[in-house]
Amino acid sequence: MLRQTIGTTLRTVARTTPRLALPPRPALATGILNNSRALSIAGARNIHTSYTTSSTAATAPSASTTTEPLPTANLKDSKTIEIHSPAGSKYHRSQPTKHNTFWLRDNCPCPECIHPTTRQKLHASSQIPLDLGVTSYNVTPEGLEIVWSKGLEDVGDWEAPEKGQPGHRSIYPWDMVLGSYGGTPTEHRIESRMNHAPILWDKELMDSKVLWLDYSEFMNTSEGLLKGYMEAPPGLQLLHSLENSVPGGTSIFMDSFKAVQLLRENHPQDYEVLLKTPTTFHYKNANHHLHYNRPTIVVDPLNDALTVNYAPPFQGPLELPPQEMEAYYRALKKFAGYIEQEDLQYRHTMRPGQCMVFANRRVLHARTAFDPTKGKRHLKGCYVDLDMFKDKYRTTLQAKADGQF
Repeated sequence: MLRQTIGTTLRTVARTTPRLALPPRPALATGILNNSRALSIAGARNIHTSYTTSSTAATAPSASTTTEPLPTANLKDSKTIEIHSPAGSKYHRSQPTKHNTFWLRDNCPCPECIHPTTRQKLHASSQIPLDLGVTSYNVTPEGLEIVWSKGLEDVGDWEAPEKGQPGHRSIYPWDMVLGSYGGTPTEHRIESRMNHAPILWDKELMDSKVLWLDYSEFMNTSEGLLKGYMEAPPGLQLLHSLENSVPGGTSIFMDSFKAVQLLRENHPQDYEVLLKTPTTFHYKNANHHLHYNRPTIVVDPLNDALTVNYAPPFQGPLELPPQEMEAYYRALKKFAGYIEQEDLQYRHTMRPGQCMVFANRRVLHARTAFDPTKGKRHLKGCYVDLDMFKDKYRTTLQAKADGQF
């Protein structure tokens, strides 16, 4: 289970060694729970087909095979697919639903793109080609079927090579493209956060119905952890090497502030896009649904001057109008290009007993692949709230100034 340090507590998460050679960890967000990019699921590569029939307007099969009328779809201006839900459909709206093609490819729900167990993305949004096209599309009872003209970019040698090839077939269930994400971005944000009005409380209500969180429940149960889930991510991450005799597994660290500086200097328009555009992060799995929107780059001169939020595995479907999608993907690709530059990365293979401490809202962390059949690897990580660190730092400096040590 994914866990995050909340408030003044410290919880550790063990990183166990799997029984297969793992791929490198992607550059992960400062301020977002870290996890590795999993391998493509065996068998998922078979979803590539030789489907080539193109169409200018996809229509549903005969209504006699369905329980209700199915939508129609049209490709508009090469970047937008417009879906019309007929009267009588439970998804019917007065206006057509529009989806950006970048968004659709980025959120393909197949097991090659979304891990079927963890429900995490298996690619980064920056891998979506900016000249991506639609080879064909079709309406089926199961959903909207699209065959893509290009594969993902920057596919690593640890990934299925088919990811970089054209012909990927995606099927988007109707309850996704017309239900969960069929309304406006504002409608979906409201649905993802809460479905009730805020409760306005006073002394009488708090005396009778105040929600108390027991310390033992918070420390030892998943339900208690979720009750205390905070919107402010932890500020420090500690990664302790207990055992590491495998070949590979080199840790990679990158200063995201450096990438932001280069983006601002060389591509100011893309910098502004990432400064203003909210990225959706979520964890929706195993009866949990964590959800938050925050820009990739956050400038806050009153507190932390700069924060970077970048975590491909935990990124959820963007909640943006279709016309704003292309600018976001273009800017994110520029930013990711700096992150991947080896001359901006620091690499270190951790020896047993070593502990790496780094700023969780600044330093991006990844690792290279390792072979667990040739040794043992056991790392344990934990998070510390930044307020607690700053508290101790300030009091320690004051104690030193007072001559206490």
